[in-house]
Amino acid sequence: MIVAKISNKVANTSADRAVNPYVDDGLYFLYYGNGAQAVAEAIFGPSLRESLCHSSENMSRKQIVPLITELLN
Repeated sequence: MIVAKISNKVANTSADRAVNPYVDDGLYFLYYGNGAQAVAEAIFGPSLRESLCHSSENMSRKQIVPLITELLN
């Protein structure tokens, strides 16, 4: 099973944009391999298309990895 978390960065339109030009706006989760789709969809909901889920919630890998581990056990 191979997975990847990709943060969706968008332009920051607030007053601190000079310091932080981009902010996180959810994430994309790519998956591949036997059982990967079931695990990804259990965490993020239905896939957008094959091998890709999206979440508007910003989650770190430290939040995602324990969820994957729990589902695999």
